[in-house]
Parts: sequence; structure tokens; C-alpha cells
Amino acid sequence: MQHSISNTRLPWLVVSGAAGQIFEIPGLEMAGMRLREQRLPDPAELIPLPFGSALFQLPQRRPIGYDRSQDQFLVLDEFEGQPVFAVGAFIAPAIPRSSWLLIRVRPGPNRCRYSPTAL
Repeated sequence: MQHSISNTRLPWLVVSGAAGQIFEIPGLEMAGMRLREQRLPDPAELIPLPFGSALFQLPQRRPIGYDRSQDQFLVLDEFEGQPVFAVGAFIAPAIPRSSWLLIRVRPGPNRCRYSPTAL
């Protein structure tokens, strides 16, 4: 796996608990994928979440975070013994967005049919 690591700390990974509560996991930075390669976003690719945007749980999607202290990407099924899922955002209209997602899809029939932006 190749990735370039900058010294700039990225935002913490945002996940959802089984009941839909959305929270950050301190110590794990947000990460993403381009094709089949896990990668860190360039800080220039990030924007603040625009007013009017909505966060939501992506059921059956596994969040990917980056642990800088171990220099490795982690695909999570749980945090502190509880299941966690990836979180997406419906960006307010007329806001450009990145096209790469930071999730892995679990097998199953429930697939998101919308076009969320990864968080």
C-alpha cells in the first residue's frame, strides 16, 4: 500500500452508532479510497460542511480511518465494543463535492441509491 503522509493532522473519523448517533473517533483521522487504494485526502480537498447539509448513517458500510501512530489504515466494524457504520453527507445544493468515498460495503441487499459525499 502506498500513500503519502503529510504532517498536517486531518479531521477525526466520523462514524455512526447502531442507533444513528453520529460521533468522532479521536485518534483516527479521516481516510478515503481512490479506486482500490486507501489514501489520505489532501487538506486542500476538504471544505467545511456547508449550512443546510445533512449527515446520515450509511448502513452496512464500514468506516475507514487512519491511525497516524501506527502508520496504518483501519477498517472498523466496532468502536468500544459497539457496532459502527460509515457516515455520509448530503451536501447543500450547488456545492461541488469530491467523488471518492471512504467506506467499504458489507455484503447484503441494502445499498444506498443516493449520491452521498463521504465524511
